Amino acid sequence: MTDSLMMRDKEAVGGECREKLPVVSPAVDIYQSDDEFMLVTEMPGVNESSVEIVFDQGILTIEGRTERLDCPSLDGFKLTHSEVITGNYRRVFRLSEEVDIEKTDAVMKDGVLTLRMPKHERAKARKISVRSE
Repeated sequence: MTDSLMMRDKEAVGGECREKLPVVSPAVDIYQSDDEFMLVTEMPGVNESSVEIVFDQGILTIEGRTERLDCPSLDGFKLTHSEVITGNYRRVFRLSEEVDIEKTDAVMKDGVLTLRMPKHERAKARKISVRSE
C-alpha cells in the first residue's frame, strides 16, 4: 500500500458485546498498477444488498451488515455458545487525489468485496522522451 494512497482511520472498532452488535474491521489487501488501485476485503455473511460504500470529502467508508440466520430446525434449542460473528463490518480510508472516484467499480462475490479504483490520467506514470538540441 502506498502511504500517499490511503491512510487507515484510527477509530476503535470491535470488542463490543453482542447486544450492541460488534463492529468488525475486516482485513484488506490493496494492490496497485500503473493505471489503478484495487482494494479486496473479505466480508463473510454479507451480501451485496447490505454493503454501503460512501465517498465524502476524500474519505472512503465501506460498511456491511450480517444477520444471525434463523434455523427452523433448531426449535426447542437455545444458543449456549456462539463464535459466529453477527454484526457490522466497517473500514474507513482517506483516498489520495490520484483516485478517480467517479470511475470506481465495486463487486461482491462469495463474501469478498473488490473495489477497482482507476487513477486520474494526470496521476499515471509517463515516460518522458529526451530530445537533443
